[in-house]
Amino acid sequence: RNSGNRTADADVGLVVPSHSHHIKLESSTGVIDPSHIKDGDVLLERGGKGNHHKGSRYYRRLINERRKSYQGLPDSARAEKMEISLSVVMSVKKSGARFIHKKKGQYIVMSDREARNKISQALREKKERVMLDTSQQ
Repeated sequence: RNSGNRTADADVGLVVPSHSHHIKLESSTGVIDPSHIKDGDVLLERGGKGNHHKGSRYYRRLINERRKSYQGLPDSARAEKMEISLSVVMSVKKSGARFIHKKKGQYIVMSDREARNKISQALREKKERVMLDTSQQ
């Protein structure tokens, strides 16, 4: 369904701004072996490994850079907020990186929708996340 300047992506049910319609949003790809986690991947897990991973540090920097803009938008600006969240997804993914979370001891590659929801949650947080070991970014 097309609505104004937005395009519906039937595969994952996301509404994507039309200028981004050429980007295919990925659905969940399942469990991966920890040895297949790349440096650029974003590990969305609690604790040391997620905090120190290179991709996770880059992700936190993107979130911190966009938080003020996101929080400055009114609640009614849903499309603009989604565009900010999608910009984080696309910034990470254009380098070939993935969003990965740990569930019941297994690493799972997240769908773009799941990643966007996590990103939106992080952007809503009032407190800026401390970036550990920023010398290697």
